[in-house]
Amino acid sequence: MGIWLFRFQTEANDDRERDRLQTMLAIETQLNSEVLGERPAGILHARTGETIAQTRLVQLPLSALEELARSGFENPEVTRELMWEAAHIRVHNNDVSSLLGARGGTVTRASILAMAADLDRRQQFLKTAFEGLLQSLKEAGVEPPPLTDQEGEPRVDPFVSAEEARS
Repeated sequence: MGIWLFRFQTEANDDRERDRLQTMLAIETQLNSEVLGERPAGILHARTGETIAQTRLVQLPLSALEELARSGFENPEVTRELMWEAAHIRVHNNDVSSLLGARGGTVTRASILAMAADLDRRQQFLKTAFEGLLQSLKEAGVEPPPLTDQEGEPRVDPFVSAEEARS
């Protein structure tokens, strides 16, 4: 009887922890997808103020993705996909750091444009991957809560006017 109770409690705890990790992943993925869906901002040269390129210079979080991948709760195929996406996010974040550092240095305009184009391609790939992951989570019954601001209102892109947001 004691062994059965121990196994039951362990399974119940594992189920709660897996649900928690999947919900965290859904929230993180939804946030990342929304960030990559926002309007690109200009990359300004630090010394001249010149707009060199347009892209999103935001690092993406990946802690929930990595935590679920390392948890052992998912099958090997899902774990591999999670780790693959984590690797792409790490490269993305490195690209963002490189572009931020290149703005004021001796890097040529052509190099910055090429770096920004590479970053844009990676962001499109990640946005598609995030949308697929969100769909898979929803099909598994994991629904991320809506993103809201501090007043509880739906979060709005700060670069979009109120009229644009309503349409």
